[in-house]
Amino acid sequence: MTIDDEKEYSKALGTRIKKLMKIAGLELPGMVEFTKVSDSHLYAIINGNRTLTGKTADKLTRKFGLEGWMLLKLDYKIPQSIRKATELQEFYSNFKNVSEYFSATQESRKSSVFIENEIRSNDFFSTPKFIWEIREVFTKKGKLYTSKQLSQTLTYLVQKKVLKNEKRPIKLRDGEIGKRIVDVFWK
Repeated sequence: MTIDDEKEYSKALGTRIKKLMKIAGLELPGMVEFTKVSDSHLYAIINGNRTLTGKTADKLTRKFGLEGWMLLKLDYKIPQSIRKATELQEFYSNFKNVSEYFSATQESRKSSVFIENEIRSNDFFSTPKFIWEIREVFTKKGKLYTSKQLSQTLTYLVQKKVLKNEKRPIKLRDGEIGKRIVDVFWK
């Protein structure tokens, strides 16, 4: 096998692991927790930067009811039935509250979805709010966003016509008005 062939094979194996994860409905953190293969190792294999050994292939497939060779052999079709593997079902049950493990919960983890739900479910946005005020409220709810992330998400929600915005002089934490002009958001 030439170096180019090895690179293509490694790339194909990375694609197969992604397919395995997709069929199983797992995101990378979920696959790591489920298989106990470290995230850096798994990520390197998926990106073709590390060789997938038979031992690691066995570790990646065992709980799905497969054998490592089935992953290593490119013409072996990964069966849809792995989704029903007993250990995977137990994993879903045991970690159902860890949304970042499962691809089905990916949309609900997006900041825009969380913020949009917050906007619709309470009156916090009934008056104009500065980003620092919004960030404080979300931090208390366990959602840690940078000011930049919030700004981008809120601007997106303005474009979707979920929120309104305008420029105003910034309100400082001590209640004073600053000189800088920034966006405020409300519904």
